[in-house]
Amino acid sequence: MVSLLLAVAASLQTQPPALVMISWDGAPDWVIDRLVEEGRLPTLGRIRMEGASAEYVVPSFPSKTAVGHSAVFTAAWPEVSGIVGNSVPAGPASQTALTESLRGFDSRALTAEPVFVAAAKAGFPVAVLSATQSYPAEPHLAAIRASGADPRMFWSLSGFETTVAGRAMLTEKDFGTPAGEWPGIPDSPSFKEAEFEVAGTKFFALAYDDPSDPTKGLDTVAIRQGSRSGSGTSEAKLRPSSARDDSGFWSRPFRVGTGERSGGLAFRLFTLSPDGSQIELYRSSANALLGAASGASKASYEGSYPCFHDDAFGNYKSGLFGPTLIEGGSGEAERRIVEIVRRDCELLFAGTRWAWENLRPRLLTHYTPMSDSAGHTWIGLLDPDLPGHDPDLAAKIWPHYIKLFQLQDEWLGKVIDLVGNDAVVALFSDHGMEGISKYLNVQGVLEQAGLAAQSGRNIDLTKTKIACAAWEDFSLTVNRADRKGGIVAPGEVESVLTQATAALLSVRDPETNLPVVTSVWRARDVPGLGVSGGACGDLYFDLAPGYYPRRSFGAPVTKVTSEWREGVHGFYPERRKMHSILYVTGPGIRPGLIGPSLRQIDIVPTLCSGVGLPIPPQAQGHAVGQFWTSKSQR
Repeated sequence: MVSLLLAVAASLQTQPPALVMISWDGAPDWVIDRLVEEGRLPTLGRIRMEGASAEYVVPSFPSKTAVGHSAVFTAAWPEVSGIVGNSVPAGPASQTALTESLRGFDSRALTAEPVFVAAAKAGFPVAVLSATQSYPAEPHLAAIRASGADPRMFWSLSGFETTVAGRAMLTEKDFGTPAGEWPGIPDSPSFKEAEFEVAGTKFFALAYDDPSDPTKGLDTVAIRQGSRSGSGTSEAKLRPSSARDDSGFWSRPFRVGTGERSGGLAFRLFTLSPDGSQIELYRSSANALLGAASGASKASYEGSYPCFHDDAFGNYKSGLFGPTLIEGGSGEAERRIVEIVRRDCELLFAGTRWAWENLRPRLLTHYTPMSDSAGHTWIGLLDPDLPGHDPDLAAKIWPHYIKLFQLQDEWLGKVIDLVGNDAVVALFSDHGMEGISKYLNVQGVLEQAGLAAQSGRNIDLTKTKIACAAWEDFSLTVNRADRKGGIVAPGEVESVLTQATAALLSVRDPETNLPVVTSVWRARDVPGLGVSGGACGDLYFDLAPGYYPRRSFGAPVTKVTSEWREGVHGFYPERRKMHSILYVTGPGIRPGLIGPSLRQIDIVPTLCSGVGLPIPPQAQGHAVGQFWTSKSQR
């Protein structure tokens, strides 16, 4: 018996660790480096001491979300993975015009196998809590079945595809005289009621004076789902508070929608004046979680993770949370959006913990879009190299941007503590971020060169020889005769490419007389970029700092009209501000290693080599052994 126990113990000690992969979308290496050096991100600081990090990571080209994540998960560039942009061609060239595209986040767009499928095919349990190209799950499940493996090894959910209800702010304009009785609510000298519908479900909100609260006047809002009576309905009671450093003032989750296409939402009362003249009752969005998970396990997971990402940065920018700093606000709007991120990170950890404890996966992936959304919103104001940079305004916004990363850092730290020595935890991002204030309207440049034409607001394919296709704006695709709607004969392709190159390089900013396009490459001449085949374009280009390409006609160069300017990505991957990150900690990781730099396609081979997971079959990347102690690689 003793020998048996010793054998079991030895087996457990030699079992490879699991792998947890977490993505912070849009986390720029140049920002993270600064925050770590300033001691603002304690978890990443700890990893620098106890784990390993890349000096930086070179993303895919174009440096975009769908492309970067597919490069990480498949370990292959766009020419192999099929993910050439956030959109991809709708089908083969003979059946697809330059104007027809599909989402590049869709699993059906992949032409290479991601690590989460390769692992499941090898018999390892996988939990994909969020990952690009993981939905719909059916193609992945079919591949797993075809390999002879158990499809139950693949457990996945995604909430990005199905929005059940958008977010909203109810104000005093939505509240009036109650139209019915509210059993169980104390008598009040004044009531104000709102009745509204969310995804086919009736909600009722009552502002009243709770006698247990010393505030005189309205001080509480009761929310009931289904009816005012409270009989057999969900209910929450909220008190008002300005933005806080905790999530204690949020309501319990309410479920809306029907069947599989249902999701959770929550309420937050930011303002309630005693006389009811000012009310701000926020309602989060609701998204359905869909994927390979179903039945009891899905229901149990949703009990821990009831609400999907409530990415409200667009609403913040449009004023939903009050005047922003750019409009002279007090900072309350910024604190509110940060509180929403805090709640999201808390939910992310709750979901991660459930999956780790209940599924015991050998591979677990998770993701947050919040850092990307914050970058798109704020980097146009924060980028110090952008002409017209306002350092005073940037100094007010910067602390809120920092806070977002600190909240994500806390989530990462909790995950590391949760898995202990049973897993290697890897944090990565898909691309960097930089600010722009002007656009290059690429179709307009080509139109002036006689290479493209428009009909009304649309591109005229009968007169267009080359253009930015609907699936990408950092490349040009020749409208060949063998393509649907194409007109360019094989013997004319070389001339079209030469003319398009000259047209792009000739563009100058009318205000500065400086070149806008800095480089143009033929895809076949730059094999290291991974855009030399498949659905990739014919010409790729990069722009001077401060400009971004659009698939638009009109004047070649136009200004960004928004006072926010823009935070963007997609540029040539060796640009400093496009670099992404990699931080790794856990058993077998070489402690204190900083560097070398990696390509995105090297991340998964490097990680899999040390945890005993299979490297994806179409991988172009290679394992970088320096990240592991010599005895750790398997």
